[in-house]
Amino acid sequence: AAAQPHWQEFWVGVDADSEARKVIPAGVKLAQQGVLEGIIDLMYLDGDQLVIIDYKTDEVKTEADLNAKRAEHAPQQRAYVQMVQQATGHAKVKAKLLFLDAKPHAQLIEV
Repeated sequence: AAAQPHWQEFWVGVDADSEARKVIPAGVKLAQQGVLEGIIDLMYLDGDQLVIIDYKTDEVKTEADLNAKRAEHAPQQRAYVQMVQQATGHAKVKAKLLFLDAKPHAQLIEV
């Protein structure tokens, strides 16, 4: 990613009535009235696609843990994809999770 155009730790926000709002789980509070926002850890351009990397510190010891955490974090990642698409107008966006505390080593998985 470092050799490609990339952005680190940046804020993205969109209208809470947008398509992005539809993928947020019930009970998630908006940061401010009418705005859905988040901080993206890393995003880079890979060919014609934007790739979002979200760092996670969850402890992951087994493949079952990894699958459970992927499912747990999927709504947030879908929201990030929608938010980036809306904010940038870029249609090709995907999200990946980087588990920093996975055993025996860090794990990068696509959502």
